Amino acid sequence: MGWVQAGIELGEEFLNLPIFSGHALHLFLGPFMPFQLPDSSLSIPLVVLYALTVFSLVLFICLYLRERRSVFVGWLLIATVGLLGTSLGVTAIVAENQILLVLAFLIVIVPAILSIFTPLGLTGLFLYSGVRLIVREGFSLTNSLALAAGVALIVGPFFAPGPAENTPLGGVWGTIYFYFSLVLTYFTIYAVGFTVSAVLNLVNFRQQADYVVVLGSGLMGDQVTPLLAGRIDRGIEIYRKNPGSKLIMSGGQGADEEVPEGVAMTRYAVSRGIPEADIIVEDRAVNTRENLLFSYALMPEVAEGKTPKVAVVTTSYHLFRALLLARSLGLECWGAGARTKLYFAVNAFIREFIGYLSITRRRHIITLSLCTVLYIAVALFVWWMHSAGLVGPGEPM
Repeated sequence: MGWVQAGIELGEEFLNLPIFSGHALHLFLGPFMPFQLPDSSLSIPLVVLYALTVFSLVLFICLYLRERRSVFVGWLLIATVGLLGTSLGVTAIVAENQILLVLAFLIVIVPAILSIFTPLGLTGLFLYSGVRLIVREGFSLTNSLALAAGVALIVGPFFAPGPAENTPLGGVWGTIYFYFSLVLTYFTIYAVGFTVSAVLNLVNFRQQADYVVVLGSGLMGDQVTPLLAGRIDRGIEIYRKNPGSKLIMSGGQGADEEVPEGVAMTRYAVSRGIPEADIIVEDRAVNTRENLLFSYALMPEVAEGKTPKVAVVTTSYHLFRALLLARSLGLECWGAGARTKLYFAVNAFIREFIGYLSITRRRHIITLSLCTVLYIAVALFVWWMHSAGLVGPGEPM
């Protein structure tokens, strides 16, 4: 084992190099920290933390500018903020700097404390939105998603297994409950990333557009609904900021609609002062996928092999899934969201997340299947060790 000892000694010599000293760290971070860091055993972790923070931040900026239509971008932002707060916190402790300590507290500790109350806040938000939506819009399965989520958050903890003596993993029910808790954690991680990424895609700096594609959402007879009017108004706003651009009103005719959505949307836009010559009507699409494909087919530049600048406009809660769908279809675009009432948006956003899971179901089925097999194998191993008397239920493996 001499080579192992030699490797350890070499590693120690490497970590003792001057570049890992507190002075070197101060030189590296000097422009950002007007104070001297003492030489400390924490200097090495600080170098690693700041390196990871910088790498994470640079990667986030690159992905955000290049392709932000991804759940991964949301996760990366969360990781970057966490690394930054941790780095500042450790630096504040080493340098005994109260300003940095307060800053780290605001970045990491406050959100962590707030996250403790997140279940309570979400429960109230889901119950309020669910009840109000049903009262205003009527009862249906799709209108009950927020209410069901709120009830689940209240009822779920009551099914938690109590302490079980002489049984591993809390007994059979404990094993099952823990498994479903892991599955819920898996979907929660995706939900958090989905939510953060959705917000990031609502934030637009100066964006140019040759075409503004407004997605339809149903009519009342031959008139646009308030929800659809909001989308059109948002599209008109972008159109007016981009002289020479064209509006594409996309939507076919449903069974209960007197005219195609694209036609009714065009009438509304004309009534708002938009020249009919600047509007292209797409009147065949019956879902978001067709909205995108059929609208792009109407752009002459696409037929010529060019890539026009396209803005997709829909309601805020629906925007991110539409952008993910556009990306999966290989369509370049950015998105703009129209506002809607909170009680409606909460339930609709849950529906959009379920829609996203449906689009990416193959990935989740494979991942959860592998994790399930692994969990069953571990659970059977623990139960076997317990039955063989090799380990007690409360003893570490």
